Amino acid sequence: TVVRVGALVTHAQAERDPELLRRGRLLCESCAQIGSPQIRNRGTIGGNLCNASPCADTLPALAALNARLVLLSRRARREIALEEALIGPYETAVADDEILSEIRFPATPPGAGSSFIKLGRRNALSISRMSVAAVIARSDDGRMRTVRLAAGSVAPTARRFREIEEMLEGRVPEHDLFTAAGREMAAAMVKQVGQRWSTPYKEPVVAALVRRALGRAAGEAR
Repeated sequence: TVVRVGALVTHAQAERDPELLRRGRLLCESCAQIGSPQIRNRGTIGGNLCNASPCADTLPALAALNARLVLLSRRARREIALEEALIGPYETAVADDEILSEIRFPATPPGAGSSFIKLGRRNALSISRMSVAAVIARSDDGRMRTVRLAAGSVAPTARRFREIEEMLEGRVPEHDLFTAAGREMAAAMVKQVGQRWSTPYKEPVVAALVRRALGRAAGEAR
């Protein structure tokens, strides 16, 4: 089943939509943590996406959901993967004569678990300092059949970390494994953006967020 979300759907609408809660709850979770009720009532998923801020809350969730964008112009209609559309901070591959029509992603598999964790300086009206989104589906023997892991504010654009996903798939979920995955995420962050004044703070924090997000998603997976 493919979930279709219009670009003008507000964060408040997405947060409480029963069909989206059933088929893509990860997006609902991320929308629920944006700004304030007033902002969620006015701001749209398409706006959050096309602004392309590295700290945009919906983008890690959409990346972990394997989202694709439908773009329209007078010339043609085209579909592009979310990660291909995010080409830099506040920069997208959407052409000047194109508009974002809708976002599409496969429905989260029945029994899969998901988790979105955001770190901010306060509980509301907070710009994300780091965010992690995870989706995990488990096999009958308890092993992780599918793992999707994405993060925001740890790289120039929100993106999935497929090397860590491959490290986890086929394994039995456990605390030490998720701790190792967190360390890998921290190392990948430093490799991509280099050492900065904030690195000594961000390394252990992103590692902890990854461990918690993976643990929560695995715990929900049936």
